[in-house]
Amino acid sequence: MNLFNGSIPSLLSVLPRLATLDLSFCRLTGSIPLTFEILTNLADLELSRNNFNYSEIPTMLMNFSTLTRLGLFGSSLYGTIPTWFGQMTTLQMLNIGLNCLNGTIPTSIGNLTNLLVLDLSFNGLTGSMPSTIGLLSKLSILYLRQNSLTNSIPSAFGELKNLLDFHIELNMLNGTIPIELYQIRGLSVFFLFSNSISGSIANDFGNWRNLRSLYINNNMITGTLPSSIAYFANLVSLQIQNNLLGPSFVEFLFPSSLQYFVSSFNSFSGSIPSQLCSAVGLLQLASDSNEFYGEIPACLGSLVKLLVINLSDNRRSGQ
Repeated sequence: MNLFNGSIPSLLSVLPRLATLDLSFCRLTGSIPLTFEILTNLADLELSRNNFNYSEIPTMLMNFSTLTRLGLFGSSLYGTIPTWFGQMTTLQMLNIGLNCLNGTIPTSIGNLTNLLVLDLSFNGLTGSMPSTIGLLSKLSILYLRQNSLTNSIPSAFGELKNLLDFHIELNMLNGTIPIELYQIRGLSVFFLFSNSISGSIANDFGNWRNLRSLYINNNMITGTLPSSIAYFANLVSLQIQNNLLGPSFVEFLFPSSLQYFVSSFNSFSGSIPSQLCSAVGLLQLASDSNEFYGEIPACLGSLVKLLVINLSDNRRSGQ
């Protein structure tokens, strides 16, 4: 972070051959100068973490026909996402998260077929996620978290075959996880927590063998965990608490890579399975507020890396 202040100097517009402009984290105020429209050779424009006084996204940006990266994260922007963004087809990264944007996500966003990164998180966006996002076949990172998005996850998102990092948590989504989503075989991170997703986890879940983090907590998901989790060799964090999962728990070995497993506040019953002990790298184990009974597996004592165990509010016994 720099300690600059004041507004963006309009004198920058006398540099018509400028290709990269990075003024991020400068605490600049005011608005983006209209004289910037002459900078039509810009490929990389990074203005994140400034204070543009709740101004709207300037329309002049649509004239930047060579722009590949646009960063306006956390810049106090207001208004709606303009439909003309769909004309900026050279964009590979669009980051307009952490602003005060409202309204719906325009369907024209699906025209940005060169996008690798799309971040619209931490705004006040409403309505459905447009199915046209499924046309962004090169997309590897999709952040739509913490908005007020509603309705179901479009099945067209299953076409995002290159997606690695998928965040749609902290919205008001409902429906089930579409079966098409399990065709994203390279998915590494899936955050879905704090929505109103129901239904069970399909057997096709086994396609996600590259998963490192799965956060589906605070939903209304039912059924059991698929046994295919045993083959998720990269899985580090599994957060499934505050759902309607159960009554059966697991009858498979956990991957040794697992470090965080939280399954609290579900409807699991029966004995606590010794299969948990196969997660030799476990740091946190929380399965409180279920209906487990019987003895605590003695093999938990072999998990020497454990920092947290919470098995409270069950019907367990033993020492």
